[in-house]
Amino acid sequence: MCEKWDSLIYNIHTCVPFIDSIVYVDGGIMNNLPIEPIKGKCKKIIMIDVTAVSKQILTSGKIEIGYRAGMAMMKQMNINRIHQADYYVGLEKLEHYNLFDFRKYKAIIQIGYDGMKQYLTEHPELVDSL
Repeated sequence: MCEKWDSLIYNIHTCVPFIDSIVYVDGGIMNNLPIEPIKGKCKKIIMIDVTAVSKQILTSGKIEIGYRAGMAMMKQMNINRIHQADYYVGLEKLEHYNLFDFRKYKAIIQIGYDGMKQYLTEHPELVDSL
């Protein structure tokens, strides 16, 4: 089943699939940290958030300010989900990257790897509980 839906973010007209009354769209539009499908089905929930909000600088242009506002809004919308996780890993070093830095994927992956490695070192109880 499909429904027409306009995204305020992308401003496109697209077909959004519904399965068992659940909307399935890109996480960045509706739910960037989807904890609901696994809540109550897992022993531990480890949430890794790659939504880092960059620092605003005085030389920021309209596009950068708009992008930062969107990321800050997404972060705010996820506060309730963050508190539902047993462990939360925020990767603030990603603040220097944006959603369109496709060519920088190796550096982004390395930040994720290093961040999780550091988190596991700081939380040995997590490793022991798995």
